[in-house]
Amino acid sequence: TLAAKGVVIGYPDGTFGGNRALTRYEFAMAIARAIGYMEQYVDEAGLATKEDIAMLEKLIQEFADELKNLGVTVEDLKRALGENSQAIKALEDRVALSGLF
Repeated sequence: TLAAKGVVIGYPDGTFGGNRALTRYEFAMAIARAIGYMEQYVDEAGLATKEDIAMLEKLIQEFADELKNLGVTVEDLKRALGENSQAIKALEDRVALSGLF
C-alpha cells in the first residue's frame, strides 16, 4: 500500500488526519513522494513493478495541475517513468527462472 511504502505519511506533528479526505494538494505531494520511491527502488533493486508504474502514470495525469503547482512538470514525470520502465524491462530480461515447479 502507499502508506506501507512511506508515500502517504501524515503530518509533521505525527497525526494522520484519517477522519477527512486528502486534499488534491496533499495527494499531489504523495504522488511526488511515490515518484521518488519508484526512482530509488528501481535504481537500487528493481523492486518497482509494472503495476506500480501504471498506477503512477494514471495519477500523474489526474493530478497534473497540482503537480505543476509543486514545480513538477508532467513531462519530467513521464520521462522519469519511461526511464524506470526501461530499467524494469532490462532487469526482467536478465532474470531467468529455473528449477522444478
